[in-house]
Amino acid sequence: MSQADQFVDNNTFPSVRTDINDNIKALFSQSSGNSAPAVKVAYQPWVDTSSDPSVWKIWTGSAWLTVGVLDPAGFKVGGITAIANGGTSATTATGALTALLPSQTGNSGKALITDGSVTSWGTASAAGEIAYFAMNTPPSGYLKANGAAISRSTYSALFAAIGTTFGAGNGSTTFNVPDLRGEFIRGWADDRAVDTGRAFGSAQGESFASHTHSYSAPASSGVRYYVADEGGDVDTSSGATTSAAGGTETRPRNIALLACIKF
Repeated sequence: MSQADQFVDNNTFPSVRTDINDNIKALFSQSSGNSAPAVKVAYQPWVDTSSDPSVWKIWTGSAWLTVGVLDPAGFKVGGITAIANGGTSATTATGALTALLPSQTGNSGKALITDGSVTSWGTASAAGEIAYFAMNTPPSGYLKANGAAISRSTYSALFAAIGTTFGAGNGSTTFNVPDLRGEFIRGWADDRAVDTGRAFGSAQGESFASHTHSYSAPASSGVRYYVADEGGDVDTSSGATTSAAGGTETRPRNIALLACIKF
């Protein structure tokens, strides 16, 4: 009979017995052995115990294909070509990842990014990006935006991005990051007719828009009255000023967060 058909042919008893025995042998041979089964069925699995660790194989119809190594320390893929880019020759998933990925050394906190053809460790944030964090220490890849002078070589990507816009440091080996401590951010006008004459990266002191307050009162001398929005009495006969009200600065409601810059 043809063993690949996996059937017992309708024949005389000796032939039927041979078919039955061949199929039983094939079933037994699916488990393991230190030599290849004499009777083989297409896609038949067999564990070759002649090596240590044992090797899991499948009969393709013409040859035994190694599927994997049955290592007690963990299943190892073997005999399968091309995980990516032509294959890595790795025998474990960890080995394959190590071979395929860029080196992880010195890349803590980074993620894999691609430009469409090359994959590398990086971040979606560009050097010079300003971010605010709800913690008092900067995360990996960020510096406090505190006006500090830092190395032009150590932080070369940041220096290439912002240069000496926020300070030239010592003029040769350092440069300054912006100092955003206690500051509000205002979008640069960039030639728009708002906040005119403002240089990019420049600081701006507080200001209160010019305004006036009007009032009316009887012209008789000594008449006093109250100006509600100034919080003080004014004597029209003597020209007295209103009393001061408010704090040390003009500001909206706010929450203090840590301003950082990406390097």
